[in-house]
Amino acid sequence: VAQSPGGRPHAPVVPVHDAPRTVGVDLDTLWTANPTQRTFFQAIRAAPPLGLVAYIGAMRAGKTFALCWALVALAAAYPGIKILLGRRYATDLRDTTETTLFQVLGAIEAALRAQAPDADPATIQAGRWREGTRDYLFPNRSMILCRPLDEADVKYKSLELGAYGVDEASEVEARHIELLQSRLSMRGMPLVGLVVSNPTDYDHWLYRWFVETPRPGHTLVRTNTAENAAHIPPQYEASLRASHPEAWVRRYLNGEWGVVLEGAPVFPGFTDRHVVETAWVRRKPLHIGVDFGYQTPAVVWAQIDATGRLLVLKSWAPTAITADALAEGITYRTAQWFPGCPPYYYAGHDGNTQKDTGEKTSAEIFAAHGMRCAIRYTSIERGLNAMRNLLLDRDDGRPALEVDPSNRTLLTGFRGGYRYAANQTIPKKDGRYDPLFDALRYLVVHNFTPSGETATRETRQPMFAVRRRTTAVA
Repeated sequence: VAQSPGGRPHAPVVPVHDAPRTVGVDLDTLWTANPTQRTFFQAIRAAPPLGLVAYIGAMRAGKTFALCWALVALAAAYPGIKILLGRRYATDLRDTTETTLFQVLGAIEAALRAQAPDADPATIQAGRWREGTRDYLFPNRSMILCRPLDEADVKYKSLELGAYGVDEASEVEARHIELLQSRLSMRGMPLVGLVVSNPTDYDHWLYRWFVETPRPGHTLVRTNTAENAAHIPPQYEASLRASHPEAWVRRYLNGEWGVVLEGAPVFPGFTDRHVVETAWVRRKPLHIGVDFGYQTPAVVWAQIDATGRLLVLKSWAPTAITADALAEGITYRTAQWFPGCPPYYYAGHDGNTQKDTGEKTSAEIFAAHGMRCAIRYTSIERGLNAMRNLLLDRDDGRPALEVDPSNRTLLTGFRGGYRYAANQTIPKKDGRYDPLFDALRYLVVHNFTPSGETATRETRQPMFAVRRRTTAVA
């Protein structure tokens, strides 16, 4: 009789119908988990319906192996269950997570074949892999569905699941996990979600859900590289500790939360003094910086008070969104958050770039929505210098730039997440912080001089809105 991690009894993992006798394997004797992995399994067993168990830790800590092992055990323990195994991108899922899943299944098949050495090995299998649909079907009708999650909210709305597991959840958006949680609806099944990941920044949903304000039914299990020393090459950890910065070691080897600092910070002068709960003023101009882009656009809302101080009110960083949907999202949020404030829009010069397909530019699409963006051609460093000068104190003892605490990702960037690329003079393009800071920089260069003073009509440089198309004449 096989058992799942935690000791839940069930029928044999695989009855081998073509062998002279039925064989089975006890999963608890097949692999010896380390203490933290056992804690992870116990948390799965104790999870309430719709519970979410997170296994967070350093590199090579055995997280993916424990995840796949737990999902196979659930498939054996609950006949007919459908389990989704996911990672954000299909290539990573295929090259890493699925490879680990097949290692687990291979270990089970080896143990089964050892009990029937005279049988044809082809007849002793843990189940059947269906390449076309990328599903693994067990003899008890349970299935593990291997799926990428980058478009989960579009593709998987009709799924009915009994459990799911997500590998490297730091890459996955909160909305994808919420979608999977809503698909846990199979009657008689454990209805549990499992996520494994390296630690994240403090503004990530993993940190918020499991550490900052733990949600009901959410369980966190922590691990580090040293716990898995028996399964990694000798000197692996020591060599990484010797060759990487301390911040990298704390996060990826010790398993600590926080920002990995590589390269110089763009805004070393930012402190907690710049974080202030800001109040917006009705009917006062609202300055909206927009960084266009389908994959990682960003928007920042701000006002300038009577003393010329820049108050950063809100920010938004969606993903995989068209220019039309971005414009509609900005309009909706502006009306909800700041009713009665006249909006002014600012963008980068890429908004005027002609598409190779002949489609409208982003600036033209925004203009069609009644949102004409002011565009100025300036260097990145000019805008960054203006922002650094805004961080300095005015005569009244307060800095000229204050950020509302609701802007979590923006604040993490100010505190060190937004950095120069190693040995470079331009900030790193990471798709997380740079879009938000580009959006903020666009509205700054239109309203402030490089010294951080409020721009006047005389000091403003020429602005360009939607580009006029011209036809060259030979």
